[in-house]
Amino acid sequence: MKVLVHDNVKTPHQPRIDYLTERLTEMLGRFDSAIHQVDVTLTVEGHNGAAVAHCHVAAELGSLGAVVGDWTDRSEHHAFQGAVARLMRGIAKRIAKLQTKRRSVESTAQNELALS
Repeated sequence: MKVLVHDNVKTPHQPRIDYLTERLTEMLGRFDSAIHQVDVTLTVEGHNGAAVAHCHVAAELGSLGAVVGDWTDRSEHHAFQGAVARLMRGIAKRIAKLQTKRRSVESTAQNELALS
């Protein structure tokens, strides 16, 4: 799984990028075989007390398409956590939908063989 971090916070620095990459790899570990690439964009809008952090996370799942998670919060950390949580739910739903479709096709094929 390839992780790309676009840190557009006013003071970007490597430790934050490393932390985001490490946490994302850890949190999405169970989906590692399904995910080709993950793009994270972290931005802060506003000034001082009124600043709001926005995190956008997009995962490319190959033949399953792309899944996106967005979250806005006062804290960069909470924005990141919320976006990744939404992304994980989206990936789980997409994989479950594929597995249901496969089971349906397999049972139909078995029924047709049994009737022959």
